[in-house]
Amino acid sequence: MSSSTPPFEFADPLWLAAAADLFADMARREPDRRFPIVCEVYRNIPAHLCVDGRTSIAWTRRAGDGVASLALEECCETEADVKIVGDYAACRELARFVVSPETAEAYRSLIAKAVAEQRMSVIDKRSPDIPPNYETHNAIARFTL
Repeated sequence: MSSSTPPFEFADPLWLAAAADLFADMARREPDRRFPIVCEVYRNIPAHLCVDGRTSIAWTRRAGDGVASLALEECCETEADVKIVGDYAACRELARFVVSPETAEAYRSLIAKAVAEQRMSVIDKRSPDIPPNYETHNAIARFTL
C-alpha cells in the first residue's frame, strides 16, 4: 500500500480492495505478528452502496503467518477479537479520523458518544494491558473519503 493511494468513498468496493491490500501488505511485512480478527458491520448504508437490496456492508479480517484475508462477511462474536457494528455515518466519521497521541482522547470520546447514542456497538477482547496501536486505522483513514 503506497502513501499515494488515492482516496476512496468509505466502504465502497475500491475502499474495501484498498483495505484488503493494506492488510495483506502488513501481514507480509510482519509474518510472526499475531493480528486480531476484526469484524466491522456498517448499517444504513447509502443507497448507491446497496448491493442486491442489502442495507449493510460487513467485512472480517483474518491474518497470520504472513497472509491476510478480507472476507465480505460478518463473523460471529465468539470468533472476533474486535467487532464493531454501527451506523454507516458514525463509522465513517471514525474511519476518517487520524489518531495521534494528541487526538487519541478525542477519538475515544467520539466512540463513546456513538455507543451512548446507540449508533454503534463495540466488542473488544484485546488485553487492556497492551497499548492501542493505531497504525492500521491511520493508514485506512488516509485513503478514506
